[in-house]
Amino acid sequence: MDKDGMAKLMYQKHQKWVLSMEEAAIEWGSSYSYVSKLFGGANALSEKMILDQQIIPPWIEYGGRRMWKINDIAAWLLNTEYKEGKK
Repeated sequence: MDKDGMAKLMYQKHQKWVLSMEEAAIEWGSSYSYVSKLFGGANALSEKMILDQQIIPPWIEYGGRRMWKINDIAAWLLNTEYKEGKK
């Protein structure tokens, strides 16, 4: 499946092009808790490190919230390898 096909399936499921952290985490196979802890808590990582190491797909800031575009999620899923330890 290509990026456009994957994005279309996600759009049909959610009926929107931008997903919340909880919705997005489900799409790439992580838990909301895992993604939330990346940004806050004792083991938080810098945003630069998260993006550089492609731990999760890139996000946008919308009204002070992190949101994920389904096209970015699809591209990330197709272009990154599974990393051991990802929840």
